[in-house]
Amino acid sequence: GATALYTTALAAFRHMNANYVEGRLNQVVILTDGRNENPGDPDEITLERLLELLRAEFDPKRPVRIITIGYSEDADMAALEQISAATGARAYLSQDPRDVLGVFIDAVTQAGT
Repeated sequence: GATALYTTALAAFRHMNANYVEGRLNQVVILTDGRNENPGDPDEITLERLLELLRAEFDPKRPVRIITIGYSEDADMAALEQISAATGARAYLSQDPRDVLGVFIDAVTQAGT
């Protein structure tokens, strides 16, 4: 509970942009079993605002991609798909938490192609 998914995604994206390394995969992998649940936090942003900021700050010449992996029925895959798509990446769902490692390996392997 109390997951600040959107604020965390934006902070990680900005960190990678600020520390971009030419010639490397510059990506964020977000692994979550839930959704954005940070009620009452005045610093938490909406999904719409997150997507707006990601699209505005994404630089195709220095791409930082956000790969999202949901690993439970509670994962907000609609939001995760939008977050990933805003940076040209994919979202993944692992129906079984025991399969997360395989999904993670597939996600980061596919990101380089």
